[in-house]
Amino acid sequence: MRSPEDVQAEALALSPPGQAFPRDPASNWGKMLLPLAKELSRVEGLAEALLHEIDPRQAQYLLAEWAALVGPDPYGRDISGYSTGQMQAYLYQRLVSLGGQSRAFYLAVAAALGVTITIEEFQTTIYGAAVYGSAIYSETPVQFYWRVTVPASPVTNAVYGSARYGDPYGSVEQNPIVPVIQSLAPAHTIPIFSYTG
Repeated sequence: MRSPEDVQAEALALSPPGQAFPRDPASNWGKMLLPLAKELSRVEGLAEALLHEIDPRQAQYLLAEWAALVGPDPYGRDISGYSTGQMQAYLYQRLVSLGGQSRAFYLAVAAALGVTITIEEFQTTIYGAAVYGSAIYSETPVQFYWRVTVPASPVTNAVYGSARYGDPYGSVEQNPIVPVIQSLAPAHTIPIFSYTG
């Protein structure tokens, strides 16, 4: 980004020859060019800042355009109250959450949202690997569960005197990774969530 003085110097150098357009920045002509030079310097700074907007994790000005690009949330989450940092993480997660059914894929999707999770898979039945008398085979569907450990969600308790009859005692803010994993989990897998803290 050029300073206003640099833009002014260039405009003076490009001015027509003659006494009506002196090359001195302190002249009336130079002073008339200075406001234009300040505005051009500001526009160049904005254009340079837009170079960082190619990555939604750094976007400031184009967050609305990124949101329009990825479309409405497929999991029904309300993103209208997201802070700038949350929106940057959300948009990045939407861009990288295509394909993959491994645990590493889901850990990466959670990391893109800024959430650290662990996934525990239970032992599945393997035909031909069991030995008579061993307890490897399970009749229960526990082998198809994933235990996903996520950080505790903030709890907002109702304030005495402000709640009315029938109002809930409080609310729990859902972790943003929960509906993503529920939606993307393999068809034979049932995710259950364990909250830490």
